[in-house]
Amino acid sequence: MTTHLPRLPYSKEELQELYPPSLELAQVQVFLRHGERTPVSQRLLNTGLPGFWPFCSGLGNMSSRLLLPSYHSGNPRHLQHEEATVLEAQKLFWREKLETWSFSSDSPAQAHPAIRQGLSTPGGGSGGIGGGLSRSICEQGMLTDRGRETTTALGQRLRQLYVRDLGFLPPVLTPEFAQEEVYFRSTAVPRAMESLMQTVGGLWPSGRWDSGNMHARPASSYSSPSEPDPETHLGKTKLGWNQAPEASHDITPRTAFGSFPLDIVTRQTPDEDLYPNDWNCRRLAHLSRAFASRAAESWNDSPEMQYLSEKMGKWMPEGVVKVDGKPRLTGLMDTINATKAHDRKYLEKLHSARQKAKIESGKKGKGEDADLWKKPGWDVYPVGRTQIYDSVDSSGTPLVKLPSEFYDEKSMLHIMKMTVDEWYSGFNDSQEYRTLGIGSIMGDVVERMVRLAEFNTYPSFSAMTRRGQEKMKRQDPGQQESLRFALHGCHDTTLAAILASLGTLDMKTWPPFTAHIAIELFRDPATEYSSKASKPDGGEPNSSDPSTSNSGTHHEGTLEKIEHFLHLDKHSSSPSPFPTPLISRRKMPSLTTEEKSRMKGYYVRVRYNDEPMKIPGCKPEGKHWKNDEGLCTLEAFKSIVDKFTPEDWKKACLLNKGAPEFPEKPQPGGY
Repeated sequence: MTTHLPRLPYSKEELQELYPPSLELAQVQVFLRHGERTPVSQRLLNTGLPGFWPFCSGLGNMSSRLLLPSYHSGNPRHLQHEEATVLEAQKLFWREKLETWSFSSDSPAQAHPAIRQGLSTPGGGSGGIGGGLSRSICEQGMLTDRGRETTTALGQRLRQLYVRDLGFLPPVLTPEFAQEEVYFRSTAVPRAMESLMQTVGGLWPSGRWDSGNMHARPASSYSSPSEPDPETHLGKTKLGWNQAPEASHDITPRTAFGSFPLDIVTRQTPDEDLYPNDWNCRRLAHLSRAFASRAAESWNDSPEMQYLSEKMGKWMPEGVVKVDGKPRLTGLMDTINATKAHDRKYLEKLHSARQKAKIESGKKGKGEDADLWKKPGWDVYPVGRTQIYDSVDSSGTPLVKLPSEFYDEKSMLHIMKMTVDEWYSGFNDSQEYRTLGIGSIMGDVVERMVRLAEFNTYPSFSAMTRRGQEKMKRQDPGQQESLRFALHGCHDTTLAAILASLGTLDMKTWPPFTAHIAIELFRDPATEYSSKASKPDGGEPNSSDPSTSNSGTHHEGTLEKIEHFLHLDKHSSSPSPFPTPLISRRKMPSLTTEEKSRMKGYYVRVRYNDEPMKIPGCKPEGKHWKNDEGLCTLEAFKSIVDKFTPEDWKKACLLNKGAPEFPEKPQPGGY
């Protein structure tokens, strides 16, 4: 699938159903696929498709921070040694120009859309470039201007939901909130990192950043004539962001976008778990090859593949299309989807569908619901806002389009069904595949939710000293107990792996560009909890111990006992990664009844592209909230994820050498 067409924004009735007034939204973790990009490699050039696409205008004005000597004398030619010892960050502005070989020889030539087999460089020679397009030439797999636009629109939709509709996130981003309650992480792939940043820019745009003290000002000071105070959720004030006093005072002016640095977490490739890392997991690589081979054996001689070969075979080097052919079927799909995402006629078709939906919603809607399409972030398909081409002109502007055979709807359905089977059936059928492919990051997701539930269930936990909290944050910046919102920049393989492992992936549909998953944690404030907590040594609770009291009263020695409970030794700079008394990543069978009760009253919903998912293991009675099968109990959700959460991922990657690749019988995800 290519460009994502967002569904109609939630009506008030849908908001009330998805976010019941009797529950409080406590935490949200979002995984987003990067936006539209160029193909990850040059393919199908024999069809006339250009190898270089000029859709990355951001490359024309880039900057880097350099550490350079600061010359205070003003005369660098007569510097003394001591005058040049201070290094200061200074900005360098630059432009990237992509160079390649010319097709006629090995002479260098600037990359240009018209440089492809059978065409010469516009302007003649190796250096002539027509139309100034060389300044916006994309590299392979690079986020395009279109991708930046759609990921920004995703941020706007998240803002509409979590800021305006629910009041869950603050309308203005401050350093305090960004440091204490938000977690940003991305893979090291530039398109994922840039998509994350664009989404943050839509969620908190220019004018919605403030380096002042958030807690010193009333919430009404965040508003402006162009954006009123956040609406109350169904007439009920939520979370305090919109509790405005009678009059505003002491208003610190909001500052520009990016007025203070954000912490964005990344990992080195050997430690990456934000996508199925078969490059650094030997067993996962073996399993993925086995499932890919199984898909090739199943589909290469099928009627569906014969149909594809009849349509597209003449353009293939071998004359036929295959799952494991040249190019591979996934590569073929990649190029088709990338061209559709940047083709004017295809986007006009999407725009027409959007206009029709607007008209229909206007006929059916009443009051505010009739204006849902006017909310920012949904109407992102007007043609002409970014560079979208459908012809070749005198300057060499490309025809980013394949022959019509590649856009046959029946062909695309066959391609998606076969490629999803090749790449994701392992997550759907094998617990070992899930464990190695996506289990580690899903373990992180559950651990964050359980940690928040524990600290809210036992208020005395929150009385821990600031020193203890800082130690926990240094230990893992994504595991602080105050975490409210997490945003991950990742890939199609991440989203599909999560959905398949939870038993919610449509095995005929590939995640589109800018797709996203939101994993939401809810709390029932009416739930009554036990006032006792287990002691660190595993003995019976002691109601006289202040550290196990639910009253939150500070008695003599309470903070010391809390630090002992959490294994936060005053003299240790490296506390235990997973304090024993906390549930952390311990599996459900090992938990005591009291420990399981800490998750009581907490529920989890998974939404994919704004559609609520129903996890099969949460459907039985007692494993979901009331009659909503899509709202799992936290205990049920953890039980499902625990089954494919590895205890030691790197060690697990070295196990089972020579073992069968496929389970004796399918092990479906989501149970």
